[in-house]
Amino acid sequence: MKDNSVVKVGDITVKSLNVVGAIKGDYNYLKVLVINSDITTKPESDVKSVVYGYVTDYVKYTVADNKTYYKITALANGGEVTYTSDKDVITTAPEKGKIYVFKLDANGVIIKDLEVVQVKDTGKVVDYSTYGIKIELADSTRAEYALDNNVTVVSKDGKLAGLGDLAKGTTTVELYVNSVGKVVIIKITN
Repeated sequence: MKDNSVVKVGDITVKSLNVVGAIKGDYNYLKVLVINSDITTKPESDVKSVVYGYVTDYVKYTVADNKTYYKITALANGGEVTYTSDKDVITTAPEKGKIYVFKLDANGVIIKDLEVVQVKDTGKVVDYSTYGIKIELADSTRAEYALDNNVTVVSKDGKLAGLGDLAKGTTTVELYVNSVGKVVIIKITN
């Protein structure tokens, strides 16, 4: 909250402004309002989009008020994107080469701590289309997955690739899925 901001008394709630204390003056007017402007946790309802991304780089910034921000570059939604975190949201620095869930607000700012995404399956590409992928697992069984509309393919050297870079019968991949079980990241491992 900026200095000199005007707030209607009806808008003052513990939830909206994180009120620590208030003192009423004469005629029931608000005399003093103490708020904690250091709110670092936003409710889940503030999350407007969820993105799965392969981290290629990041920079950590600590500013004058001792708050930490991150600028993270990732391969996500079929391209390379850069996100900035809200202050003190990320508790552990991301690792390059790992896949994370980015929870973003309406402005595309990371507002929740990063979640690591685990590999769903690893195998050799049998077949694929723009709709799905079939892989052969280590035990010679096959697994089929639908592809998310924004699937991202990552080359073995961590660069952006495409479905055309998958060679049937020879390319080994790791598949990462979203909350509905669709593949969002295909990481080529050989």
